[in-house]
Amino acid sequence: SPDPGDRHGTAVAGIISAVASNGTSTAGVAPGCRFLPLRVYNESLGADEILWADAITYAADKADVISISAYIYPSFAAQEALRYAASRGRSGLGCVICTALGNSGVRRRYSGDLASAAEVISISALSNYGRRSFFGDYGPALNVMCPGGGGSINIYTTDWTGTNGYSDTYWHAWYGGTSAAAPMGAGVAALLFSINPTWPGIKVRAVIEGTCDPVDTASYDYGAQGWNDQYGYGRVNAWSALSYTGETWDVYEPDGGTNSASQIFDGQMQYRAIDPGGEQDWAYTVLSNDADICLTVVGTTNADITLYNSSSNMV
Repeated sequence: SPDPGDRHGTAVAGIISAVASNGTSTAGVAPGCRFLPLRVYNESLGADEILWADAITYAADKADVISISAYIYPSFAAQEALRYAASRGRSGLGCVICTALGNSGVRRRYSGDLASAAEVISISALSNYGRRSFFGDYGPALNVMCPGGGGSINIYTTDWTGTNGYSDTYWHAWYGGTSAAAPMGAGVAALLFSINPTWPGIKVRAVIEGTCDPVDTASYDYGAQGWNDQYGYGRVNAWSALSYTGETWDVYEPDGGTNSASQIFDGQMQYRAIDPGGEQDWAYTVLSNDADICLTVVGTTNADITLYNSSSNMV
């Protein structure tokens, strides 16, 4: 018999890939894509960190996009699984991982759970009023926004029929939360892979983030990096992402010397070209106090990292 918790996964899956043009009232963002449902949590299983790691690793070997609308226990095993998926999934091309940032309406950093990890696209919810939903988490961990309800309209999607569903009588439901926003982003990633199957996952991520529409600009400045901690890079735009034709997708690539170095902000992903012949990339960060620096390199090997201080002395 169906587990009552399965209605959550059914709603999420419908947002990504519900079949279009079949007269059943709803269609997914990527209605032609296949999906692989993996259960890692329910009332009897609890939140087993090994199940999380195994599921992410399994998905990385089978799928292009991983969509997670749940709390991810911040274990070392799960963290390593995310790194594996982002850097070596898809036979070495890397998966795109979309996560729901959370529904507490609080400022998020990186220590609570792995939905805010650097390896994932952390997604919060946008209401139909064009503003962050009242429940949507925000902060340095936020990457992009997708529709998630919280205004006068929620998201229409698939549902279990009967008492196990969100609706007792229908096979579709009005659904909301960052759990609804994350699969929206995953659907766009699936569309990009459908027409660009050889793209590295990190390129798909860069295109999604780089083609977002800034929202609520009267209240929040997006700055030189096109980002702020209330909306990330803005609202995902599927049409703009699919229309992307630029050859120079790596907008943070300051080759050649320190004069072209770009600033790394707390938690921000920097995109570097992959050059098998070797190259030097320069970046800097500003520290107002003594601090630890954690630099994660995803999707490369034989990286040689050297740190210098503001006086150009190697530290």
